[in-house]
Amino acid sequence: MMPETQPSANDTPRKPFVSVIMPIRNEAVFIEAGLSAILTQDYSLEHVEVLVADGMSNDGTREIIQHFIAHNPHVSIRILDNPKRTIPTGLNIAISSAKGDVIVRVDGHTLIPHNYISEGVATLIRTGADNVGGLAVSSGKGRIGETIAIAERLRFGLGGALFRRAEDETEADTVYMGIFRRDVFDRIGLYDEDLTRNQDIELNGRIRRAGGRIVLSPRIRATYFCRNSLRSLWKQNYANGLWLFSTIEKTPQALSFRHYIPLMFVSSLLISIIMVPAIRAGRIMLAAITSSYVLASVIASLAASAQYGRRLAFFLPLVFATLHFSYGIGSLIGLCQKMNQAIRRRYISKHL
Repeated sequence: MMPETQPSANDTPRKPFVSVIMPIRNEAVFIEAGLSAILTQDYSLEHVEVLVADGMSNDGTREIIQHFIAHNPHVSIRILDNPKRTIPTGLNIAISSAKGDVIVRVDGHTLIPHNYISEGVATLIRTGADNVGGLAVSSGKGRIGETIAIAERLRFGLGGALFRRAEDETEADTVYMGIFRRDVFDRIGLYDEDLTRNQDIELNGRIRRAGGRIVLSPRIRATYFCRNSLRSLWKQNYANGLWLFSTIEKTPQALSFRHYIPLMFVSSLLISIIMVPAIRAGRIMLAAITSSYVLASVIASLAASAQYGRRLAFFLPLVFATLHFSYGIGSLIGLCQKMNQAIRRRYISKHL
């Protein structure tokens, strides 16, 4: 349990001890900056430990961390092996080794500002929530990277998740990364290691089902370094979509309507293409879906260009299409895989 916030007249409130957990693999480009950001926190480093769960990096990441530790002996930083190399296993290894009253998750592609821990702890205490988080501010390098970062903030890009746009403190279904009371994991369990994607959504769904509260505060924010090419963006978002129905199996209530829109779009487009040779309605349906999407993409791109700069006008539609088609196709393939598994299980049960 976290210490009480209201001391008696003769007591001094004990500052909660914080365990920062970082699940990483091959983060040689980002890891030193990420660790340095932790060391610049305005929260007393005497009350902080850093646990880096390394997924057996082979790009020099571990050597960089070891060098960093050697030059910062005043801070408790430990490297933990994560032989399974997935995010949820890394998180669970770190949580199981953590000593803190508060668990602060920091991802490898993320930089936290100097007040991230102090704001998170203060929000936990003030609200009584089980998990708090803030805004994910996307940042990218190069023309494509900058465009991807802006597209991820827009409603037309990733559906307008609260942790990308909230202006006021509010209850939320999920938050970016998360700042947790340690006893949450004792009560509801650790991250689901079967989910290599969306494990945070599933965990937050369990917290809410158990009667817990999740609070999003715009005073808490972190910079997330997004992908810098359309190819890497496609790969990332396709994998997110592929795990959609695995998440639904675990915690159907954890997902919102926006998660299904790319699947509905891609499925309706595919159905209309299949119908084209057979019936005239197929051509009408295909034309309506295509023209509607193109029009919406152009309008969203022009509106964003007016706000962020005309240089984005050409690239935004490409980024939007990459986001939507990759997630939608991934979701459709994931659905087909689940249906195939269900059919095989039914066949096997009948013939055994």
